[in-house]
Amino acid sequence: MAVTLAATAHAEPTEAELAQARQTFQRGVAAQDDGRYADALAAYTEASRVATSPQLLFNMATCEEQLGQLLRARKDYESAVAAARARSDAEAEREALARLTAIDARIPHVLVHVPAELSDLTATLDGQPVGIEALSRLALDPGPHLLNVRSPSRPREFEASFDLSAGGERTFDVDLGSAQPIAQPPPAPPVVPSAQPHPNYLPAVFATGLTVAIGFAAIATGVAGHSSRSDYLTLNAAPTNDNLTQREDLRSTGQALYVANAILLGVTAVALGVAVYFFVRPPGRSPTLATSSMRF
Repeated sequence: MAVTLAATAHAEPTEAELAQARQTFQRGVAAQDDGRYADALAAYTEASRVATSPQLLFNMATCEEQLGQLLRARKDYESAVAAARARSDAEAEREALARLTAIDARIPHVLVHVPAELSDLTATLDGQPVGIEALSRLALDPGPHLLNVRSPSRPREFEASFDLSAGGERTFDVDLGSAQPIAQPPPAPPVVPSAQPHPNYLPAVFATGLTVAIGFAAIATGVAGHSSRSDYLTLNAAPTNDNLTQREDLRSTGQALYVANAILLGVTAVALGVAVYFFVRPPGRSPTLATSSMRF
């Protein structure tokens, strides 16, 4: 059953604000009695922005405890004790102290042993930074947690995923491995003199054969183009409707052959130049300069 004593103002709210806060407080009491602790906590939090009291703080802590938020509940029980003492409310103080003692036994802890010789350790708990000193005995809420400890001077990091129950305790011994030795550069490989490669005439022979083949193709297209042109001129000397299609075909064929002939002649010239280059300096042999021929 929730405590239903009304809150009193801790600032100077207006009467309308106080009336609204009392209604919000009563809404929280009803939700708490129904077991809707999240709704009750939201109502109490809203009312506390206007006014507070030992009863309001006590009810907030009770809801937080039911929701598993033991650390927040403990803090609000402490606030309820302080508020009750300030108001000389012995009954509220006694009840809050009893719950405070009871919740201390329910709060779980984690104990982390870290290497004492390391001064560059960093740690995170559930993604949030945490001081190394605090890890010696750290109070947590029940539920899943993730611990990470690392050091730039050690080769690996420590990570533990664990689940705490109410009143439980877990201990971890952090091992980050030995200090990393200074890496030494690998020894340079021995220099092995390379063998002088033998001349390779295969590219020159291939280039020559290609030049000859393309040259023959150029000659063939040139002869065929000349023949088509001669036939066209013969028919065109006496044009008729009957030989119009033949004359057009001969003209198109001749033009295509002359274009192909020109292209092949160009390619033949390039291939010939490549063949001459390979014959003059066979590939596979690096040019060298005798010492006696050096001049300054």
